[in-house]
Amino acid sequence: MSLTPVTILADRTNADGTSPAGILTFTLSGPIANGSEIISNGPIAVPVLAGVATAVLYANDDSGTTPLGSDYGVLEELEGAPARTYSITVAAGGPNPKHI
Repeated sequence: MSLTPVTILADRTNADGTSPAGILTFTLSGPIANGSEIISNGPIAVPVLAGVATAVLYANDDSGTTPLGSDYGVLEELEGAPARTYSITVAAGGPNPKHI
């Protein structure tokens, strides 16, 4: 078994139509493993440039992945907007890319 990489795509626009800059930070709720592959739950920070951010995360629902029920916390920090947090799951079966 193995972990499936999935591209995450975020496309943001400010209320005035401009494209923000900032940072998206993804953090697994805990480490995940599948066979000999282990992914730590350290933060993954990606820049938002001209309103767009792209990251590659590992699916947290592949057959054989443990523990079940993990998710990624997302911290969105964009210019001109209050920070926001939310959680996502990343499915091995798609969509790929996953738009958030």
